[in-house]
Amino acid sequence: MRKWSGYLWKLGWLVGLIILTIIVFNIENQIQRHVADTFDATYMYWSKPIIALLYGLYISLILVRKWTINLNPSLFWCVFIPNIVLAFAVPLWSFVLKIEIPSNNLAITIYTWLNRMYTSNLFGIIAGSSLILSIFNGATKSRAHK
Repeated sequence: MRKWSGYLWKLGWLVGLIILTIIVFNIENQIQRHVADTFDATYMYWSKPIIALLYGLYISLILVRKWTINLNPSLFWCVFIPNIVLAFAVPLWSFVLKIEIPSNNLAITIYTWLNRMYTSNLFGIIAGSSLILSIFNGATKSRAHK
């Protein structure tokens, strides 16, 4: 039975991924209907990075080897924090654009640049996976540094 536990874990993870994808698909459809009815794209801007973050968290579950908390500060500060900021930059910047800003040309230029990066959803996925990996797969000291 122990021989099959690794296979069962990975098959269970795959079933969970399919269920998560179905749930996300239904949520995205509801958000698109709401946006079409109200002409307010705020929910769409906020849902994309949240969904990407959830996918990143879920994908990283299969990569964790030991479920003991062992913080890796360099992965947390140098990968997770910048990626979470970049993942939520477009929704935050769209909120800033609703506020009257004297130099609106700069705001629109920054927003256009952020929106190009935002379309891939990669920052949210990397942020989610690096969060789990920075908490559970801490930096191990190599023997050369002892």
